[in-house]
Amino acid sequence: MALTAQNLAWAAGGAWLGSCAAALPRLGPLALLALLLPLVRAMDAVPALILLTGVVVGSQHRQHALPTGADAGDAATAAEPVAAPSSAGA
Repeated sequence: MALTAQNLAWAAGGAWLGSCAAALPRLGPLALLALLLPLVRAMDAVPALILLTGVVVGSQHRQHALPTGADAGDAATAAEPVAAPSSAGA
């Protein structure tokens, strides 16, 4: 039942979306799952669970296999102080 072409496409699409979500600094897998809820609600149960599982697996694979430093804490914010010019050469 799960190994149909349509379900494998949902899994591949979910893994791709999860990989993209893991690469963006402010969008994580949980935020992507929340954004996908309206789409998932309109789907059948098995493809919906396969899609959501693909998102989680894809995001975990991206975070472990390709560390990009794209965590929420790594993003630069406007509240960070700007370094003053160095006077070491003067």
